[in-house]
Amino acid sequence: MFAEYKHTISRLRGQAAGWSIGLVLYGLLLGSMYDAITDIEGINELLKSYPQDILAFFGGMTELTTPWGYLDVEYFTFINLIIGIFAIGVCVNLIVGDEEKGLLDLALAHPVSRTRLFWGRLMAFLTMIAAILLVSWLSLVIPSKAYGFDLTPTEFMRPFFSLFAISMFFSTFALLLSFILPSARIAGTLSGAMMVLNFLLIGLSGINPDLEPFTKFSPMYYYQGGYAIKGLEWGWFFGLLFGALLFALLAWIPFLKRDIRVSGEHSWRLSEISLLHQTEEGIVQLKKTIKERVRKTKSGKMERKKEALDRKPEGHKKLTWIVILLAALAFIVVFCVITLTIIDLTNQWCNLFSGFFNSISPGVCP
Repeated sequence: MFAEYKHTISRLRGQAAGWSIGLVLYGLLLGSMYDAITDIEGINELLKSYPQDILAFFGGMTELTTPWGYLDVEYFTFINLIIGIFAIGVCVNLIVGDEEKGLLDLALAHPVSRTRLFWGRLMAFLTMIAAILLVSWLSLVIPSKAYGFDLTPTEFMRPFFSLFAISMFFSTFALLLSFILPSARIAGTLSGAMMVLNFLLIGLSGINPDLEPFTKFSPMYYYQGGYAIKGLEWGWFFGLLFGALLFALLAWIPFLKRDIRVSGEHSWRLSEISLLHQTEEGIVQLKKTIKERVRKTKSGKMERKKEALDRKPEGHKKLTWIVILLAALAFIVVFCVITLTIIDLTNQWCNLFSGFFNSISPGVCP
């Protein structure tokens, strides 16, 4: 496991260095602005003139001149999303990314178990996130006195504990989804969307009180941000870490049982879901049963017709011929005998056939 841990650290160190530099610059920039904000005359009156919806969405704006209020609004509100999106992107590709590239089966061909590979990579990911947050903490602590923050290093550290916990919660949730959904791309998109929706729910609950009952079901509700400077809620912290550990265990189980594909993304196959697979098999079997019954029904009807024709008496055939003869006789009587009788009684022979008779015997019909 340690070998996999070192290998993953070496793979992620470039990303960790890049994000650390960016967050250091972010911390230095926002930290240096604290004095400028607090030195503005009438800043509290200015904040009161802000629209109430904005003040409600960013709850710490009413205490913007305090260290915790300023850091909560200007730093920890948005670094939560920044770190979260980065952590989700790394975590969904931690194992499934190599699988889609066709590298995971080669790694498992070496004498390393799936358990060691899984936990080695996950521990390396946790170390990388912790290192990035440590660098971010240092970027605030070291120049804090010059910026006018009257806070101890421990007070600066508390919000980073809360930030670490919420980042682990969403990143391990993304790791679990990467083993359930067809691809890492879909898992990352869904996890990022869930995090952003939680962020919006917390902000909108300050505007619309009807949303407040739902906020307690949101993990973002238990993220303290800058207000952890005044005191960290250890129950919330360990609760988020417990949820992250639960997601990690739930991701570990399917990784032990799943078949490793050579490369590429999965597809949406209903057969992979047992209940849907059973339903699909039942529908196929029902179709086969219906077709078989329809075939037997048609075959039975044909046999019954054939048997009925075979059982017809010989006298029935004679009766058919009698009916045909009677119909022919009736046709002759109606169209021949009766017609000729009427012509003879009315003496219409010459009127109807004068040309014919005169051609045979001239002068017969005047």
